[in-house]
Amino acid sequence: MTPARQRALKERFRDLVETVGGVDAASGFCRPGKTALAQYYSLSPADADRFAPIDVIVCLEAVAGEPIVTRYLAAEASALVVPIAAQAASCADLFRLMGEKCRESADLNEHLLTSLADHDFNEREAAEAVRKMDDLLRVAATMRAVFAQRAGEA
Repeated sequence: MTPARQRALKERFRDLVETVGGVDAASGFCRPGKTALAQYYSLSPADADRFAPIDVIVCLEAVAGEPIVTRYLAAEASALVVPIAAQAASCADLFRLMGEKCRESADLNEHLLTSLADHDFNEREAAEAVRKMDDLLRVAATMRAVFAQRAGEA
């Protein structure tokens, strides 16, 4: 792992610890103490090879309610973490999800058509497109989870 990637991973872990309330709070949620948790995100050369164990990351992300480190790791693997809403089970829920997917897709397409009309797709427009794409992916991932559940894969 390159030094830049090591630093980025430590910074994401620091973000996670801060999200749950700092090392004092984090040490109450998982097995390592405050000193070890601080070493996991320390940029000091003495702590360069100290990283948080995966069970600690899983525990703290559950408390945070957000996959802060996992999202970084997925991006490093050219993957994307997409949240899945509570899985629906009824046909009515599937119809609702299909409608939501169509709305999200239409919102994204409308935004892109409007943004591209002037042949200048700027940073603000791109950021909004990412947000709208994330909304669409969230619904699609939820639908996939429902299908997998019905197919006996979940």
